[in-house]
Amino acid sequence: MEKSNSDSSIGFAIPILYEDENYIIVDKPEHLPCDSTYDKGRAYLLGEVQKIRPNLQISAHHRLDVDTSGAVVFSKTIYARKVLDDLFKRHEIHKCYEGLVWGDFSTAGAGKIEWQSFLKEDKIRSGKKTLDKMVSVKSGGKKAITFARSLQSSPWYSRVEFQILTGRKHQIRAQAAQAGFPLVGDHLYGGALEAVLEEKAEVLLHARELAFTDPLSGKEIKVNAPLPNRFQKWQELFSNFKLILLNKPYAVLSQFSGESENLSQFQLPQDVYSIGRLDKDSEGMLLLTNHGGLKNALQSPSQHKSKVYWVLVEGQVNKQAVTALVAGVKLNDGMARAVSARILSAPQVEMYSSCREISSKRFPHTSWLEIVLDEGRNRQVRRMTAAVGLPTLRLLRIGFGSYFPNDLKAGAWRSLTFAELIMVWKQGQLI
Repeated sequence: MEKSNSDSSIGFAIPILYEDENYIIVDKPEHLPCDSTYDKGRAYLLGEVQKIRPNLQISAHHRLDVDTSGAVVFSKTIYARKVLDDLFKRHEIHKCYEGLVWGDFSTAGAGKIEWQSFLKEDKIRSGKKTLDKMVSVKSGGKKAITFARSLQSSPWYSRVEFQILTGRKHQIRAQAAQAGFPLVGDHLYGGALEAVLEEKAEVLLHARELAFTDPLSGKEIKVNAPLPNRFQKWQELFSNFKLILLNKPYAVLSQFSGESENLSQFQLPQDVYSIGRLDKDSEGMLLLTNHGGLKNALQSPSQHKSKVYWVLVEGQVNKQAVTALVAGVKLNDGMARAVSARILSAPQVEMYSSCREISSKRFPHTSWLEIVLDEGRNRQVRRMTAAVGLPTLRLLRIGFGSYFPNDLKAGAWRSLTFAELIMVWKQGQLI
């Protein structure tokens, strides 16, 4: 067996993991395509390996996606070419990958999990580009079989080992996303989450192991491609990540200093800060994080994240008032519109009870409204209900997007999982 860190002095440095008279196995870097592209000046893996061994008939037999790194085998002779073709056709090449996925993969089940599906290529539009994407179909596709198991799991991300029996385009990426665990940084299959909150991640997938028994020599050839440094970088980032949900009581400031009633009384982690705010006299769900990118993404007006409120108002709500809230009311800082509004009858508000009682003698006629907003101006809900003749008596934020937590009493908090963030993030869609 011969090994070399890199024999290429032109273009990419391609580490050689194994080489003999018939085969050469290299460690493909991320961002390097396996084949030539429309950009004829762009480097590609086969061309770089041919530069390493310019006098041999180097042939490719399998591929990795452009952002996937790891072990790729090439044949060096006409005899080895036929051997590898046959081994791949009979699925006798062992291929093991490691990836970082969104979510707690331990919830998928214990031990090794088998995924079987039929995948078919489809075309999707992304801006001005047309992209190839593999979709699961009941018939007409090619069978894809993957075995997956958790190496390390947490509420936000997991290290997962994938062993593929077949070799379909985007097989791991498509099946992982279909199972609810998209690969971190995978824009095409829903794992980029605002380019991983502006840290600009690429697809975190690596071909770690490749092995086969060589019919020409009778020996087993097995290589391990070390994980790139980018995996360690993202694991460190995620291990320090915090996203917290607090049921803020009435008369508490949405900050950690100031009046005696503030967030410091709830023993929250010291490095978190609120995403947006709730007024002192408002109650309900408040998100806090230690990640600036997530804070900006969730509270940016350009993102139009939905917030759902239950509002107790003075007076009887009618259809005209509901219509006006959705059509838009004029405030002193411009027109304001609700995404939706509807009349509620006797909503369950026990979990928000926090020393805020409305006297029936003082306010004999009250009604409940549900109002959904995708912006957050100062005291916007109160000003909107007042504009339609319905002063707000009590204001509760009960959810975000399609996420409506119901397990926190007033003053209680807990960490959110990635699955919950998906529900907060644009009705369960990732960007």
